[in-house]
Amino acid sequence: MRCEMLPGSVVPLHDHPHEQAGVVLEGEFDFIIGTERKRVKAGDMYIIPGGTPHSAIALDRKAVFVDAWTPPREALPGADSASR
Repeated sequence: MRCEMLPGSVVPLHDHPHEQAGVVLEGEFDFIIGTERKRVKAGDMYIIPGGTPHSAIALDRKAVFVDAWTPPREALPGADSASR
């Protein structure tokens, strides 16, 4: 799923049983995965094991990334098929 984060936006801390993987297409953001905080930028990939708490904090410009989950996940609340 293609996703966008506007500057300064926050994905609250959450977890789910799905393993999540993604790649950053543009911009950068801080990712908190478990107890580790990491800055990811265009070209970086990430993997989040299922059940691991995580959150994200956008920096000073829009970030665009693609996420995938296994097993496949139903649509997220408030998301449409083009962007969220």
